[in-house]
Amino acid sequence: MNWMPATLCAAMALGCVSALVMAADNEAAPQPVAEVASLTAAAVEAGPELSAELTELWQKQQSQVVNTRLDDKEGPSVELRAVHDAEYVYLFARWADETESTEKKGWVYREGKWEKLKGDEDRIAFAFNISSPAFDKDGCAGACHEGDFRVVDKGGKVDIWHWKAARGGMFSHADDQRLTDAAENPRGDDAGKGAYSNNQNVDGTAPARIWKQDADTKGAFNADTSIELPADWTPPKDYRVPSILLRAPEGSRGDVQARGAYKDGHWQVMLKRKLDTGHEDDAVFKVGEEITFSLSVFDDTGAVTGDEHAVSGPIKLVLKR
Repeated sequence: MNWMPATLCAAMALGCVSALVMAADNEAAPQPVAEVASLTAAAVEAGPELSAELTELWQKQQSQVVNTRLDDKEGPSVELRAVHDAEYVYLFARWADETESTEKKGWVYREGKWEKLKGDEDRIAFAFNISSPAFDKDGCAGACHEGDFRVVDKGGKVDIWHWKAARGGMFSHADDQRLTDAAENPRGDDAGKGAYSNNQNVDGTAPARIWKQDADTKGAFNADTSIELPADWTPPKDYRVPSILLRAPEGSRGDVQARGAYKDGHWQVMLKRKLDTGHEDDAVFKVGEEITFSLSVFDDTGAVTGDEHAVSGPIKLVLKR
């Protein structure tokens, strides 16, 4: 199975050729091609409650450990479970991460002024094939085209569920996005409104809102737990507030419900979505059939070049009757 990103394959081309020459000289037997991973979604009468807890229902399900790679190094291994009922498909992911990153350039008040922190957020993204033969064969590697992140097949589409620790993923939703073969903006958000907005004033020099005095600062930062920044208020030293204001999403972009929690050096994330949303930018899950997906893991990083995340190969999700 060739599931490495195209850029990595290109960078390693000379090394690959040298390895083949050495194998021929030593008359070594060729290595077997690894099989595509498979994850079974068992049928349940009633799906699990939306929670990041590894409940008894999840513990009863057969898990699949999926390996990832970041360039030429091993990435985190992700333990996956899946179930479905008559209306929804549910995924549960667990992977090791040494640090919990949830602030994404939050605000801090220092020396009489507001500054942005440098930290980003942890994330995991699931890409489900809609109409790309290349994706079925190579997963996300089949969606790379000369360094640009787009589907290589004409008319090809991929559905992305993008869980973001700072931007709604811990409390309500993952971003529902799409990848196409379009020449411009091939990757983007589904129609509607996301589960977050930027918390900043008009000129971007300070937050627009701060925590309410009695708010749980470990909980969701939203309209109910925050107030507008008072014009005459001086924050205490090193006062911190998120740069993201959470909200209820709307439209197709809000199709994927999610909960996440960081426990014992691991992220635990549950995602839930209708088998068929009725939106043309979403993959359809059919009971008794399979669908190809792959995943990417981000450790406290954004997506400046697209090379900052660890990626898996293709995985077959089988929805049992």
